Amino acid sequence: MADLNINFPEVKWEAFIPAILALILVGGLFAILFLLLFHEIPDKNRDAFNIVFGAISGSVGTCVAFYFGSSKSTATKDATIAGLAKTAVQATGGTGDGSDKT
Repeated sequence: MADLNINFPEVKWEAFIPAILALILVGGLFAILFLLLFHEIPDKNRDAFNIVFGAISGSVGTCVAFYFGSSKSTATKDATIAGLAKTAVQATGGTGDGSDKT
């Protein structure tokens, strides 16, 4: 059997926190909508439910705007620029900290 030497980039778990939170929010929204099909909200809890439902709906909208809007492309652009800068510094033999000025 051939030895596969695959080098995967190191990924820190902190990078997944926004995605996990977004999935929790979207899952919570759909869970609330699903429960509304089978349960009636008591009158004494209706106002609290409307506040919580509105907050979750707004948060889901913000998550969707981040992952599919300009914030995501800005984050991708920033990561690309950082990678290009690191490559340029390595190609010139510099350290990137400003100490290699000539």
